[in-house]
Amino acid sequence: MADSSLCWARARGKERVLFWAGVLLVVAGARPVCLADSVEAITKPSGDAALSFVRAGRVTQVLVKPGEAVGAGQVLVQLDDRAERAHLAQLKAQSESTHKLEMARAELIRKKEDLKRIEAAAKDNAASDLEVIYARVDLTIAELSLALAEFEHGQDKLKWEEAEILVGQMQLASLGDGIVEKILPEPGESVDELEAVVRVVVIDPLWIDVPVPLWRARGLRLSGVA
Repeated sequence: MADSSLCWARARGKERVLFWAGVLLVVAGARPVCLADSVEAITKPSGDAALSFVRAGRVTQVLVKPGEAVGAGQVLVQLDDRAERAHLAQLKAQSESTHKLEMARAELIRKKEDLKRIEAAAKDNAASDLEVIYARVDLTIAELSLALAEFEHGQDKLKWEEAEILVGQMQLASLGDGIVEKILPEPGESVDELEAVVRVVVIDPLWIDVPVPLWRARGLRLSGVA
């Protein structure tokens, strides 16, 4: 890396690079070159994400370590989700059950037959007009009951899907490829919603900010030698 003395120090959360004999210049893959002047440079990751849960909970597993490379979608931390999974199983069984629908359909068939029978009896003066009216009302109620059962069945499916989302929120996954910089909680500890739990940084590429005199900056070109 050229014949330069290199000093690393922490400065305000970023790494400071000090070149006593020159400055390392990285421009679109160009080879490092040295300038004669002593220059300070600040390095920082090109991506920096502080990940948090959207729900509070107790940490059961920390699946990565600081310095470990992670990929997009990889689970980093797991919260206790036993209650959520039990509720999910309950809603799954409820959404898959068709008993209420079948009962409503059977009741509708019976009310239709009752109305036919009473209307036929009324033609022979064996049933009153009031009985016919009641039979028609009962049929309307049965039709509405079936519609309500179908609506509730659809709602049960939506509740199941919502519960699946809530179970997924008990896991903290990486948004993209990167390096685990810091993990705050330990297994057994509780975390609050939106509390920073894991920091993931992207260091490929790594940004290096090098302040240079304006007269030097004017001569810089992409892939050129400084």
